[in-house]
Amino acid sequence: MAEALLRLRLTERGVGATIRSAGLMEPGRTVAPEVAGMLTTRGVDVANRPSRQLDPDEIANADLIIAMERRHLREAVLLVPQVFERAFTLKEIVRRSASSGGRREDEGFAEWLVRVGDGRERRQLLGDSPIDDIPDPYGGPKSGYVAAEAQISGLIDEFVGLAWPLETGGRACGT
Repeated sequence: MAEALLRLRLTERGVGATIRSAGLMEPGRTVAPEVAGMLTTRGVDVANRPSRQLDPDEIANADLIIAMERRHLREAVLLVPQVFERAFTLKEIVRRSASSGGRREDEGFAEWLVRVGDGRERRQLLGDSPIDDIPDPYGGPKSGYVAAEAQISGLIDEFVGLAWPLETGGRACGT
């Protein structure tokens, strides 16, 4: 869900990016029908997209890793420890970005991430926290999927607005 929503927002802003999602469960699972239905209303077809597991090479080569929960983030950092500086939960990157300020027109993405992550410590990956975790609705009632979609969509809107603020001409900064 987050992958599709982020891709949609970045496309709307004219930001070219490769976005891939992966998780901890075995690969090859199909997208939950509730998710496929919600995304179809936004014009996104994910019905035939199988799930994928975290891949150390993809993690190592990613400019940014966004996780929905701390435990997912921990796993990515355990697989490839050097990615800590560019790996956040979605809630964390939005919270830290809002606090440190959106990306400036003259600021590269990697430079901005350093500013956003300033003062973070690896021990903050420990535990679970409603401050950082978005509950996984998988297997639950439809209301859980609706709540997750609303939360993820709102956070992605905030993140994209902070990471690629619009210039006066309507183009995203730094594209």
